Amino acid sequence: MLACRYDQPEVALALVEKEANLNAENNEAGTALMLACRYDQPEVALALVKKEANLKAENNEVGTALILACRYSQPEVALALVKKEANLEAQGDDGKTALIGAVLTNQKEVVQLLIKKHVDTDAYMELEGIKITALGLARDAGHHDLIKMLEAKGALELPPRMSKE
Repeated sequence: MLACRYDQPEVALALVEKEANLNAENNEAGTALMLACRYDQPEVALALVKKEANLKAENNEVGTALILACRYSQPEVALALVKKEANLEAQGDDGKTALIGAVLTNQKEVVQLLIKKHVDTDAYMELEGIKITALGLARDAGHHDLIKMLEAKGALELPPRMSKE
């Protein structure tokens, strides 16, 4: 786990191959998989997914490895986690879900797969006291492809759009 946190992917991969405790948690309930997602180590994260590390683990703050992979723009890892049935509906303390993270980082393929898996497109986070959904974030960012996908799914838009663009 420390190898992931301190940018030592070669060491982390060696530990994965030696079948170290893949599900150990730090004092914040973070796992090696979460840290690999957070610190941009997709090769390590994918090796952990392949070795069946705990994909549903949640930590005290940001949620799950899937949320982190979406939030930190690791689409290959996010897709692998979704396909392995990671916890698709988890929310971090800040309200961010995997879908919201994927929208914020404009990961079209991940958003498409999450919608296909029927995630809650109406989940929201609060930003400066305002409730905002994935569709609201997509519209704010001008992610037109994501807007179309979310509208086709019938996603709730918060804050509500006042006028047609």
